[in-house]
Amino acid sequence: MNAIIIDDEANSRSTLHLLLQKLCPQVQILAQASNAKEGIALIESIKPDLIFLDIEMPDKNGFELLAEIQQPSFEIIFTTAYHEYAVKAFRFSAIDFLLKPIDPDELIAAIQKVELKNKPQSGSPQIEMLQQLWHQFQSNQKPLPSQRLALSNQDGVHIVDIKDIVWCEALGSYTKFHLLNKTNILVSKIIKEYEEILSEFGFIRVHNTYLVNSNYIIKYIKGDGGQLIMSDGSEIEVSRRKKEEVLSVLNRILK
Repeated sequence: MNAIIIDDEANSRSTLHLLLQKLCPQVQILAQASNAKEGIALIESIKPDLIFLDIEMPDKNGFELLAEIQQPSFEIIFTTAYHEYAVKAFRFSAIDFLLKPIDPDELIAAIQKVELKNKPQSGSPQIEMLQQLWHQFQSNQKPLPSQRLALSNQDGVHIVDIKDIVWCEALGSYTKFHLLNKTNILVSKIIKEYEEILSEFGFIRVHNTYLVNSNYIIKYIKGDGGQLIMSDGSEIEVSRRKKEEVLSVLNRILK
């Protein structure tokens, strides 16, 4: 896999290059660029399989660089020094990223994900979503508002409205999303990741297996832990450990 690194920080470029040489020898770094202009020239001349792209750079940022590429055919792994907001933004858009300083295990995992993909993500609606979130962060640094979520699987990228997710189901290392229109989307990420993303939108973890949108709970059936009846007719088991939390949420809804 031929790759290039585009980052205005020399130390970041050299550190990433050394890590790749040591941990991911299948990735060959053919060149490095310190700004968007150099990066665009390298992409057009080398035509890499993969680029490691910093978002914040002088003159043009990573998004502006991508906007100038005609018919991109490469994978992207973004690199960024931002933390809390960056994690949210990337998770919402389901795009691969590495936080600086780069963790070796996360680098290996990111490369493995790229190797499993069939299509490049550059130019996808995921990039557009990430760009919108990033601009939001730069302009006012407010928390993410209610919006859409990108769900990426072998079929492609599904952009769904968060309000259309009724409940989520853990299936080992996969998560199945049950939507208002009765369709399901299976994603190869653990439910814990989505619990962190969706908790601020009224979703509650009621069981190790289930994460539900409290807006679509229509009935609670008493029991050891109890059961929830969702608006789509699904019966969701509540664990004993989560019973009090669920009842507390229901009391708030009733008020």
